[in-house]
Amino acid sequence: MTFLVWDDQTMYYLMCTRDTAVRDNGSVNLLVWSAMKRAHELRLIFDLDGVLNGGTARFLSGFGGAIKTRLIITKRTACITMSCKV
Repeated sequence: MTFLVWDDQTMYYLMCTRDTAVRDNGSVNLLVWSAMKRAHELRLIFDLDGVLNGGTARFLSGFGGAIKTRLIITKRTACITMSCKV
């Protein structure tokens, strides 16, 4: 499954998901390619925003286009360790 959103100028690729039990990477490729073609038909920019790791970036860079660096801010819970004597 591929998650996309768009407005009057840009179609954004947010993320994709797949069944890890199925060994098929071709379906995600086809979905991304189909989304790119649809964006082109609608005369929209196709933005591959939301890439959080190197593996995904390498996969998506195979489709071409201009690569731009973006800052991504994530929220994390602080990890506090305490040792107490009872």
